Amino acid sequence: MDLLDSVSILLRRWMLTLPLLVLTIAGVVAGYVVLPWSYEAQSSVVLLSSAYLSKQAGGNPYLVFDGSLKVTAEVVGREVMSDTVVDQMKARKLTSKYEVMVPPDSAGPVLSIDVTGSDPANVRATQAAVTQHVVQRLARIQSEAGVESQARIRISDVSTTPPTRQAKGKLRTLAMALFAGLVLTIVVPLSAEAMAARRRRTPQASTRAQGDVRSPVRPPVVSTHAAKGWSGPSGPARATRSDHLVRSGRAPVVPPRAGSPERDH
Repeated sequence: MDLLDSVSILLRRWMLTLPLLVLTIAGVVAGYVVLPWSYEAQSSVVLLSSAYLSKQAGGNPYLVFDGSLKVTAEVVGREVMSDTVVDQMKARKLTSKYEVMVPPDSAGPVLSIDVTGSDPANVRATQAAVTQHVVQRLARIQSEAGVESQARIRISDVSTTPPTRQAKGKLRTLAMALFAGLVLTIVVPLSAEAMAARRRRTPQASTRAQGDVRSPVRPPVVSTHAAKGWSGPSGPARATRSDHLVRSGRAPVVPPRAGSPERDH
């Protein structure tokens, strides 16, 4: 079956093709209207050396970065991602998903905060709350350790991106729905045509088989003349009147002629 045959079948089976195509288009349009858009907001903060260590670089904390700052950033990120903080966020009805981590491609003590959700206002509120939790967690860790204020690690904002609409996820879902609908629009009529053709072939085959059973091959009739060596045209021998009388039991009895073996005995 080539492309032209498939198109011909789809046109012939328009009572199946057209409704399926309409349902596919309607489903995609409904999905575009009903499915929510996704919004994403990003923030970045950096951990800085304490004022005491910054004096060695003339008071500039950006000139003093050691491995302890990155380790502290990872600890703070894990604490903010804990179930306790997540439950606190949900209690405040901040249901947007967030992630706090040190970027894999970052060599410094930078924490990246990514927030995603369907409500831009909730995403913005979650972004601000998570950033506040990062600051509070860093302060609590150092306070519990009894670190003096001059020796405490500081934190500073690097960048903040407001919630922006992300069309990739929704468009991907709609594209998958459209593809599935088009496949059904093509496969269902072709399958119906194949089943109909199979049903048309089955009665014809059974009819031929019944004809072969009801009409067996008859054996050829051997003519009585052929049995006696006569080479005339073969065909069924016609019954004579004497044959009819013999079969009915009315044939006359012929007495034996004189000189026959029965009389001599």
